[in-house]
Amino acid sequence: MKTTMPALAAEYRALAEADPAALRRDFDAIVAYMKGSTAIHHGEYVRTCFSPKLLPAADFDRLAADMQILYRIFEKVIDAYFADAGYRALFGFDTRTEDLILHARRSPSLVPMARIDFFYNEATGSYTFCEFNTDGASAMNEDRELHNAQRLSAAYRAFTARHRTRTCELFDSWVATVRRLWQKAGGAGAPCVAIVDYLECGTVNEFEIFRRRFEAAGLDAVVCDVRELRYDGHALCAPDGRRIDVVYRRAVTSDLLAHYAQSEALRLAARDGNVLLLGDFHTQIIHNKELFRVLQAPQTAAMLTAEENAYLAAHLPGTAPYTPARKAELLADKDAWILKPPDSYGSRGVHAGVEHTEEEWRAVVEALPETGYLMQAFHTPYVTEDYGLDAAGTFGLNRYYNLTGLYIYDGVVQGVYSRVSLTPIISSQYSEKTLAKVHPAPLPYWKDYQWRDQPVVDDPETIVKTAQVQDISQYMSADGTLTWDVPEGEWVILRMGMTPTGTTNSPASPEATGYETDKMSREHIEKHFEAHMGEIIRRIPAEDRKTFRVVVQDSYETGGQNFTDNMIEEFKTRYGYDPTPYLPVYNGVVVGSEDESDRFLWDVRRMVADKVAYDYVGGLRDISHKYGLHT
Repeated sequence: MKTTMPALAAEYRALAEADPAALRRDFDAIVAYMKGSTAIHHGEYVRTCFSPKLLPAADFDRLAADMQILYRIFEKVIDAYFADAGYRALFGFDTRTEDLILHARRSPSLVPMARIDFFYNEATGSYTFCEFNTDGASAMNEDRELHNAQRLSAAYRAFTARHRTRTCELFDSWVATVRRLWQKAGGAGAPCVAIVDYLECGTVNEFEIFRRRFEAAGLDAVVCDVRELRYDGHALCAPDGRRIDVVYRRAVTSDLLAHYAQSEALRLAARDGNVLLLGDFHTQIIHNKELFRVLQAPQTAAMLTAEENAYLAAHLPGTAPYTPARKAELLADKDAWILKPPDSYGSRGVHAGVEHTEEEWRAVVEALPETGYLMQAFHTPYVTEDYGLDAAGTFGLNRYYNLTGLYIYDGVVQGVYSRVSLTPIISSQYSEKTLAKVHPAPLPYWKDYQWRDQPVVDDPETIVKTAQVQDISQYMSADGTLTWDVPEGEWVILRMGMTPTGTTNSPASPEATGYETDKMSREHIEKHFEAHMGEIIRRIPAEDRKTFRVVVQDSYETGGQNFTDNMIEEFKTRYGYDPTPYLPVYNGVVVGSEDESDRFLWDVRRMVADKVAYDYVGGLRDISHKYGLHT
């Protein structure tokens, strides 16, 4: 039976309504988390509702396939813009914008990053496009923090226990995309990446998280204002003098044009090819709302296939330039229209007839300039019900209008975007809220669990038989001296031991920086908790602990480990054989056969994963519960 979004939403709501007291308590906990999270922009936290957006795998896969059609259209439009001056004129860009576009370097990626927004009918699967955000796409950190907040909900935990789910990962996947595009452009080694915007406009908290993820992947990274970049004709440099190889541009083109002279360093370095600009200014062709009009022009239809034209006809809202001759058409049916400037963001200058009285709408239309506005057919968003705060701040079940989007990194759909509003206009000017997103991870096929045949080693002389591996630990003294009566033959003495990885926790203040704990040891996790959280708890009088309720286990991103205390004895118990003869496999030696060695590594990795899950995550949960805290 096909799973639908309305069915999943109904299931989630039933889980929540089974315990009304927990529903309200968990909603308050979600809001409290968001208020203290890093998803803060200009002092405001991200508003949300109780439930996440639940997207079936079939819907996700279908939308991802549709985006391949859309990107083929984008490619044809961009190619035509560069090749045909007549087609280029359809967009009506000013000379500065056109100059920026025509000097763009588009070979590494057609559109490095995009968020494609649309009004999605969750019951039928139909949709109408709203915006193509290829210039400064944002809100990745909102998604990350909202998902963290959802973990506080009992309904969320119950739902994810029933279903195999996954969430959007939007940071490390972008880091991997940047590295790949750098290599595709001919770059060598690890580039220095600058995340740039006009910082009074940007979501700096989000930029800092991207910076930390770049650094965790071994790339140097810096966040800086476009106006502070320096260029000497050869190298683009950050304010601290670091040479920049890649610019991750979050500054929208309209802001760059408003600060044109102050942005000269970035413009010239990109034009000269002395920095890889992601994305370069050709993305403005797609980002500008004039594209909606151009996509419906005969010149575009002539170069598209029948499939591509049918796709646009199904998903594009009717769009035309506003002229005074169309004033009567706007006034005759105000609810049918929305007015948009071609190149704005954050819904600046947008007017929708449904949001105005007849008198107000007339005033809006009368005040329109003769050029510089698009009139677009208004699409009423799909309506869902969810628990949250109404316009008066009262908690309860409300009707919400929905906007959906897809994050696309270099043509690959990476995640889902979802915002809702109490009104048909979904923007920060009105009662907008952002939702966490969850969609099912496709279950592996039965064959994925079968052990694959391993290749046979070409040279048998390189294989060590298990009987040839001897444990001579008993012959080594405490000072490391080995006294052993060596049997005949050639022997390799391999000294193996367990040592800390030397990894320290990050990010942390200097006073709070120290070595990471053993994530495979319940004993060490409990000792760490007692020495840190336990001390804090013991110093707070019981009557003052009312707000200290939750311990959050954030994602672990500082590397792995492959050994722990008593691992050999526990390995024997788990798998029924002694791993000692196979320990040289850790050093790349084939023991027994390639198949035997890989099976040993399979068992090791399974044991590491289980111990991290049950001894670290489970251990921290259990010691937290001992003190009355939730995780």
